[in-house]
Amino acid sequence: MTACTIKEDRTFCPCYLTIDFVDLPLQWQNDDKSLWMDVQDHRSDVLVLETVTLTETMRNRGMRVKVPKGKALVASAGGRDRFRPSADGKLLVLPEGYQSDSLFLHARVVDCSGELARDTVRLHKQWCTLSVVVAGMDAYQRYDFELTGAWAAFSAEDLSPMRSPFRASLTRTDRDRFVCRIPRQGDNKLELSLFDENADGTRGRLIHAYPLGELIYRAGYDWFATDLDDVTVKLDFARADITVGIQPWDAGENLGNIVI
Repeated sequence: MTACTIKEDRTFCPCYLTIDFVDLPLQWQNDDKSLWMDVQDHRSDVLVLETVTLTETMRNRGMRVKVPKGKALVASAGGRDRFRPSADGKLLVLPEGYQSDSLFLHARVVDCSGELARDTVRLHKQWCTLSVVVAGMDAYQRYDFELTGAWAAFSAEDLSPMRSPFRASLTRTDRDRFVCRIPRQGDNKLELSLFDENADGTRGRLIHAYPLGELIYRAGYDWFATDLDDVTVKLDFARADITVGIQPWDAGENLGNIVI
């Protein structure tokens, strides 16, 4: 694409798209952070596909991209570590056996029909931190948890959640507390499995499988929220009950604790 003059027919002149980074969360406002950027035109031709370091200059001035007039897709990912492009390049996939990255995403279709256009990257939280707290279990019994689901990928085009097997062991952070980062899900089919542990540290028999997706759905959890909230599940074996608490991200509604 060549530059246009005032006297020329400007129908086929390019649009100059400015991408701003002025509205990022605080944790992204320092020079050691970077974002994966993908800009495509209306023909799905890739114009930008690179990792951008968020220097002070970049945060203040943004980046400028020359695009054909029409629509342009701007997609950005922050915190991407284990998510990898699929073989055909159409998905970002979390390998089975891993917890989610602390992933923030932005995707927007921008009107570039004029000669100037602008988009502001607004990152949104794409994972839920699950905390499982257990009570009433034999202090000498060794056990662990595993999560399974059917959503562990995002479309590389518009960053919507996509089907891919999700399986991850919870991390034990205290004697009675386990945590796991879950990628955005598209249904309520998550299952939480409790196993005992053999003397040599290997996984033993399945003790119980909990329909976690249904439990947190009944407690009011929304997988389609713009920013995902976090969840605490308390398993009381002595009383044989489960309590689900939803911890809002930022200014979300506090749904409190609900006994299932």
